[in-house]
Amino acid sequence: MRSAIRRISVFALLALPLSLSAQVPAWTAIASDGSVDEANLVPVNFAFTGASLGFLGASISPSIVAHYNVTNLAFPNNPAWTTLELGAIDTSAAAGNQVTATLVRVNRCTGAQLAICTATSVTNTAGVCTPCTIPAGTFDFTQFLYYVEVRISRTASTVTEQATTLRIF
Repeated sequence: MRSAIRRISVFALLALPLSLSAQVPAWTAIASDGSVDEANLVPVNFAFTGASLGFLGASISPSIVAHYNVTNLAFPNNPAWTTLELGAIDTSAAAGNQVTATLVRVNRCTGAQLAICTATSVTNTAGVCTPCTIPAGTFDFTQFLYYVEVRISRTASTVTEQATTLRIF
């Protein structure tokens, strides 16, 4: 009886790290929480509306770029996330009008960067979430840092593309 209890206890202790890693919550951000690239500051061409980031009125700028720092929610382990999801309102099917979100890995010592995956909006005036697949085992916070770059592009001042949300899970 004691032997069986010990085996069950050992199994439970060995399985604990697996169950904990499976419970890592999603990393999330609202689009209005990003750090807008300084190129968008003079003249100001962006606006925050609630959770959204989009163009300021009839701004003539063709794009907005914002960055979102990704933090390790599985510390001291690495998360097993495999999906980047972009929430966006994409009002025009015309080429050049879109919202993209790119997961970028940064070497913590050299600053060398590598794009991991990019989610691209699809035309939907009510808003839609678009995923991209992150290769398994991508995240290693001991060697790298990560951020998401959101780029909102348009070809005419009447197009109202918006980024709304980001998730990594």
